[in-house]
Parts: sequence; structure tokens; C-alpha cells
Amino acid sequence: MKGKELYPAKPDFGMNENGTLGRTIAAGKWSFLGLVLQKIIGLGTFFILARLLAPQDYGVITIVLMLVGVLDTLSVPGFEKALIQKKGEIKEYLDVFWTFNLLRAVLIFFLIFLLAPLIGKFFQITDPAALAVLRFSGLIILLQALTNLGSLFFFKELDFKKIFIRDIGGQIAFAAVAIGWALFSPSVTALFLGYLAQNAASTLIQYWLSPHRPKLSFYFRRLHDLATYGAWAMGQGIVSQANSILETTIVGRFLGPSDLG
Repeated sequence: MKGKELYPAKPDFGMNENGTLGRTIAAGKWSFLGLVLQKIIGLGTFFILARLLAPQDYGVITIVLMLVGVLDTLSVPGFEKALIQKKGEIKEYLDVFWTFNLLRAVLIFFLIFLLAPLIGKFFQITDPAALAVLRFSGLIILLQALTNLGSLFFFKELDFKKIFIRDIGGQIAFAAVAIGWALFSPSVTALFLGYLAQNAASTLIQYWLSPHRPKLSFYFRRLHDLATYGAWAMGQGIVSQANSILETTIVGRFLGPSDLG
């Protein structure tokens, strides 16, 4: 009997890089690294922009992001979270959900575009550049709607390295565009273009990292399968944002953008 046969092979508990435990550990490392780098880049960007921009600029972008976030949360019934949690194959839902997202984003863009003067008046926004940013803020949701939903597999397969690349790429794009614009024209436009660049870069990186290519599909009946969990996820999102939304609305309405900055 050969020596190596005297000892049975050690059981594999998934510690290799392809096992569940191994992938979970690797995902945790990439997630932690991404969090640290984003904090470093974010703080560095903030300190530079804080010396170039006025508090009112930050107040306006806070209102814009709040408005976009509220409309986004209220108009999408948690389908993305439902697909991440759903067991089994999800490819049949991706094109329908992508189409739904795109149509939803177009409607929100035109809604904000038309109501921007009233929203600006409510929040005491009078600067023409700030009003223009508010009017075109729906572009943020449009860029997010164009995202490659094949990226959902990054989460389902615990491939956080790709999420790291996407997030860091977007953060670098924001820093480069926002700082670059603020150096030559310090205004809220710098922050707005930075967020557009961040979303555009993240979307392009997703198409580079995922082989899935979305196409239009209007078979919306398939989304009914996700409605129950999706509604719960949407409610959770509304509750989690309620305090921030209320605070931003009250301060912005009665004190103006400067006190939000």
C-alpha cells in the first residue's frame, strides 16, 4: 500500500476559492477594501471641493439627490432586491425589468423637467445654474436605468471584485469631473456633472464586466412574480429614507439651500 493512501483525503468544506465559504471570504475582503478606498477618495474629493464651492452648491445638490432618490424609491417596487434574493434562474426577468426601468426613468425625467420651476420655488432656489441642474436632474435616473442588469449576478455569485471595480471606477470618475469643472467654473454644476460621470462610468464598467446584453421586452406580466417581495423592499426603502427626506424638505423649504450645505 502506498504511503499516501494511509491517510484519507481531507474533506473540502468550500475553503477553496471556488467554494461558497471561500467566495464569501473573498467577497468580504473586496467589500472592505472597496469601502476603505471609497472613503479615502470621497474624503479627499470633499476637502478639495469644499475649498472651491459654496455651501449653497452643496445644499442644491442635496435637494436634487433627495428628489431623485424619492422618485426612484416610490416608482420602482423593489424588483432588483427581489431578483437578488430569488432562488433559481432569473435571466427571463432581466430584459423585462430593464425595459420597465427605462420607461420609468423617461417618465420621471420629463416629470422633473416640467415641474422644476415649482420645485425650485418651493425650495427657494433662484440661481439660474442651480435651476438648470434641478431641471435636468432626471438624467441621473436615466443613466441608472441604462445599467446592465447582468450585474445582479455579481451579488448572487458573491463576485465582489467586479462590484469593487464598478464602484471605484465610478468614484474616480466623480472626483475627476467634479474637481476638474470646479477648478474652472465653481458652481453646483460641478457636483451635478460629477454625479452624471459617476453613474455613466459605473454603467459602462458593468457592460464591460458582464456578458449580458439587455434588450427591450414588454412582457411585464412576468414581474408579477416579484411583486410581493418587491413591495416589502420598497416599503423598507421608504421607511429608511423617511427621516432624511423630512429633514431635507423642512430645512430646504424654510431656510433655503445654504443651510443644507
